[in-house]
Amino acid sequence: MERETLTTQLHHYQAMLLPFAYNVTGDFMAAEDIVQEVLNQHFLNSRDHIENPDHYLIRSVINRAINQKNLLRNKMEQYPGRWLPAPVVTEEGIYAGADRARILHYSLLVLLERLNAKERAVFILKETFDFTHEEIAEILSINTEHSRQLFKRG
Repeated sequence: MERETLTTQLHHYQAMLLPFAYNVTGDFMAAEDIVQEVLNQHFLNSRDHIENPDHYLIRSVINRAINQKNLLRNKMEQYPGRWLPAPVVTEEGIYAGADRARILHYSLLVLLERLNAKERAVFILKETFDFTHEEIAEILSINTEHSRQLFKRG
């Protein structure tokens, strides 16, 4: 019974956290790895000190994704060609003719690539997940005005 509960929680958190990691990194495989690492640490260590597991995990994933993004940015500076974000690979119609939604989605990824990691995190939290600036500030450990300024720059 406890194993089923753990599996249910794991699936819930994976589904909840993956969009955060992906939207910050722009790389689906890296996002999956980040979520898995954070969840491994979460479930293997004591959780007694955590008041709000959802906010704690979101913050952990975003912080790890920002770190990953910064590492990637260093690699990009040394890369000789043009670096584009990797789109999400879906099983159905991967080679079908490109449609407008896919083009817009990929274009947004390219535009988001130009933001620094914190600007991107604030933009995604605000526009995609409809967080308030107060919630974003709490998650990213910044003040509310800084969140607003990062959003404005983004």
